[in-house]
Amino acid sequence: MKTLTKQHGTLSVSRTGPQFEINHGASTGEWELLDGVLGYFLSSGYFDLAGMTLQEKTLFFKNAVVQDYLAPSIGTGVVGDTLVVIDLMTTSPLGSATEIFESYAVGFGFLGSHENFEQIVYGRSQIMSLNVDALASAQPVLLHQNYFGSGMATSSDRVYTYRLVRFAAASPTGRTLSLPGCRHILTAEAKEEPEFQYLMRLMRSFELQQSNDED
Repeated sequence: MKTLTKQHGTLSVSRTGPQFEINHGASTGEWELLDGVLGYFLSSGYFDLAGMTLQEKTLFFKNAVVQDYLAPSIGTGVVGDTLVVIDLMTTSPLGSATEIFESYAVGFGFLGSHENFEQIVYGRSQIMSLNVDALASAQPVLLHQNYFGSGMATSSDRVYTYRLVRFAAASPTGRTLSLPGCRHILTAEAKEEPEFQYLMRLMRSFELQQSNDED
């Protein structure tokens, strides 16, 4: 049994002008600004499974979880400010920013997205919003949380891990956001399969990788 971990750092953003900006001095990890006007941010990485694929083994997932430490904080916020956080572990890389937005609108791995059910090993969506009671603490209240994904075995040499954040405010100028880091954890077991079954799975992994080629 193997436990794989990947950490996504703290995200600190503010908006004093026409768009949100990442405060790199207060942020950790490698956050990318996908859309400064609409408030989309992305942290990405991957688990390297090449050692297991070289041994011609298939990875069977036993458990997947996201560990959070502290609640996010919205500065100078008003009632209705909303934060959406999507955590993903996938067997194929996500596409362009436009494709990410399109998949976000319908759900990653759901009908109409650029990914399929098989590619999404694990997914978690959270929606948080400031209400009257939360204004003093500046910590948005969790309104909705959902889990999705296939947990299907893979012969791919990578599992990609993402944290996508959307910060939506009715009047965003002057807003600040601090989102603490998290840890993505996969528990899996590498096993040998019958040769034909392994080759079919390897071919399928290759097909899924080619559908969203990074190069």
